[in-house]
Amino acid sequence: MMTKKILWLGLGSALLSTLSACGGDDSTAYEQQLAPADEPSNQTLESANEIIAPYTYTSAGVSSGTYGALVAGESDYYYVDVDFFESGDHDITLTDLDDDLDLEVTDWNGLVYTSQASGTADEFIAISTEQASFFGDDDPDDVRISIRVYGKTDTSAGDFTLTFTSYDND
Repeated sequence: MMTKKILWLGLGSALLSTLSACGGDDSTAYEQQLAPADEPSNQTLESANEIIAPYTYTSAGVSSGTYGALVAGESDYYYVDVDFFESGDHDITLTDLDDDLDLEVTDWNGLVYTSQASGTADEFIAISTEQASFFGDDDPDDVRISIRVYGKTDTSAGDFTLTFTSYDND
């Protein structure tokens, strides 16, 4: 299965196009970047596709994400590596659903959060990396957040937009 990755950055007027359907206000511009043609399938956690974390943070939030298409009976996996020293609050949303799809997020400690809204309603999970801490000499430079998109039933399938938004808490 091929998905198109997009990276949304609030770069102002330097961008070529605006995707107003991404959930931002009219003053926020976004740039779409397609993934390479050799992008691997992402039906297992080991073959998960990366969503690049936003490069900057604002109090209004900066988003990155991907378009996807779920095949019936399968799950799609993604991950986001968040800079340990730039941690804060994050929203993971699943929108533009064609069918009843659900969202599961696993944090760096292995805690699992799920969103199972009814029908084609948007799925939403909020998570904070602000309190992430590690002990020892080999502290990681970032924390990994794993994301799974799956069908409510074995026949659920369809297109979606998966968005990862980071907020500056300062």
